[in-house]
Amino acid sequence: MSQNENKSTNNYYKILTLPNFITTFRILASIGLCTYITMNGIPNPLLMSLLTVGVGATDALDGFLSRKCGMASQLGGILDPIADKVYNWGIGITLMATGIMPLWPLLIAVRDLSVFSVSSYQFKKNNIEMKPTMPAKLKMFFQSVGVISTLAFGFGTSGLSLIAPTSMILAMMTILPEVYCIRKKYFNNKKKNQINEEKEPTTDKEDKKEEKTKDKELFNNYQKAYQVSKNYNYSHNLINENKPKVLKKTIYKSNV
Repeated sequence: MSQNENKSTNNYYKILTLPNFITTFRILASIGLCTYITMNGIPNPLLMSLLTVGVGATDALDGFLSRKCGMASQLGGILDPIADKVYNWGIGITLMATGIMPLWPLLIAVRDLSVFSVSSYQFKKNNIEMKPTMPAKLKMFFQSVGVISTLAFGFGTSGLSLIAPTSMILAMMTILPEVYCIRKKYFNNKKKNQINEEKEPTTDKEDKKEEKTKDKELFNNYQKAYQVSKNYNYSHNLINENKPKVLKKTIYKSNV
């Protein structure tokens, strides 16, 4: 293992990393924006939208540092999705509570809960960790655009205010490609693995059978050679025992 890999592995279990600080800042800043909108409304739409864009941009920054600079951590993997939910849903629900946005974009929550339920089920039953797919990232993008455009232009049916409802509808429509990706990536792969485990290719079976036959032949040959060697040693010892012993002459020197 190289030095860079060791460093990346150690960072994975660390808490005090720069991406974690940035993610924590995104959570706190999102809560601050929600509190400000609840208390004061949107006195300056342009400034509020720019602040929201700046807070959302930290998501790309901590992701870049985690992937490219080897600063990924276990805590970051937990904090990042929480920060995304607080950012999008926190500001969105605040806008709904203040009457700036209607309630029907809450239907996106049905999509999120469905995907979360499938992910939890797959992880518990089959130990499959489902990573974010491209439709999930598109949903996050469209929902963010809907929230930011609501702050900047309002939520309406004409002009620039039409951007927000259009983005929310596109965010809800990502449920269809999301279902397709989950089914293709996880369920189909699981079925293929089960089929491959139950039914091995013929060539593999023949190769294994041939290997077993060779091993059995080698073992039999070894047993035969061992038996021949044992019989030879036994006969040799028997001959030596029956052979008459010859007394060796010994010359004694006597000192007279």
